[in-house]
Amino acid sequence: MKTLNLRKLTRIHWLLLGLAVLSAVFLFTTHPRYHVATLAAALPPQKRTGPITIGPSNQITVKQVRKPACSPAKIKKVLALAKRGREPKEGDDFEFIDCSLTLTREDVLKGPITKRLIFEGTNGSDLTVDCNGATIDGGPKTPNFDPNPDTAWYMVEFLSKYLEYSETGGLWQPPVNVTVRNCRIKGAVSIAGMAGRRFLDSSRHKGHAERARNNAPRNIVFDRVIIDGQGNRIPLYIYPGVSYFKMLDSEITGKTNSVNIYLDAESYRNTFRNNYIHASGGDVN
Repeated sequence: MKTLNLRKLTRIHWLLLGLAVLSAVFLFTTHPRYHVATLAAALPPQKRTGPITIGPSNQITVKQVRKPACSPAKIKKVLALAKRGREPKEGDDFEFIDCSLTLTREDVLKGPITKRLIFEGTNGSDLTVDCNGATIDGGPKTPNFDPNPDTAWYMVEFLSKYLEYSETGGLWQPPVNVTVRNCRIKGAVSIAGMAGRRFLDSSRHKGHAERARNNAPRNIVFDRVIIDGQGNRIPLYIYPGVSYFKMLDSEITGKTNSVNIYLDAESYRNTFRNNYIHASGGDVN
């Protein structure tokens, strides 16, 4: 068997060899399997023009470290009828969510969730909530409904937990990596980090934007969620510094007292894709 003698190759041989290599590279990089990710990224997102349907999830999701599933006792507390007192009280009008909450069809048939759901700090991080079509109900004639925009509660809240004081706004512990899917929320949602005077203190020092983002919730995902505004709040309020929030295949309907969505200062790299946003009322829609 003859071997190739590189010393005897002419310029024409080298040219032909180069063309063969380029052809092989071209065929490989234009193969459909190679281009699937690039093509998907290049396609423009579809515009949603109608209501969404929520229910059991059949999507393939990337594996992530999540908190264990909620115990039957915790689920029972979440489903218990809210009781509104003079002051907010855990177990009465709200529940902290510190586990992965998945409602069964039997849970859904028991009726709506009337308690507010709060995700706070590390305890409210790294978890999934799948309502399986259930409603978190803060509408009229429910214990947590308040028509006054100045005193109305948010039905779902993501809150950074204040840990310690500093002249630049303090140290906060934000909830991160939370997915909420297949839920209907009658009321408003807030995602908030640094707040009040401490936020103002931070704004007076160098590095405020980065500090606000580090102390605010991030990587919160709403997947097939319907927010049904009750006209007493902005349906979705994203406070300063919130980053990498995603609202996907979801809907904002009902009524607002202002706009449908408010993105506050220092919020960063938030994504809204394939949603139907049409709450009515307010000064601007």
